[in-house]
Amino acid sequence: MLAVDEPCELVRSCRAFAANILLMEVAPFSCWTLEERLAIRNEMKASLPDCKIVIMTDERSEPELAKRVCDAKKAQLIDQFVYCSTSASYLSALLDTL
Repeated sequence: MLAVDEPCELVRSCRAFAANILLMEVAPFSCWTLEERLAIRNEMKASLPDCKIVIMTDERSEPELAKRVCDAKKAQLIDQFVYCSTSASYLSALLDTL
């Protein structure tokens, strides 16, 4: 697992480590919007097509954003999504299945 604080570093870091899974949080503010995350997803798929894209969002404080994330999954833009209220053990098990 590698934590990257700057969105602009994500793709470069994932390439350097040949990432299998990219877990990104989305929020309604800059650097973390769904649109920005999907742009990163597009860059990732261009260079690491087998990398699984997982989006995490807070369904309680941002229900409309959570719906948009679900829609992205339905449209096959992301491989999986998870809510922030999910337990760490469930998140770990989910990532193991990818």
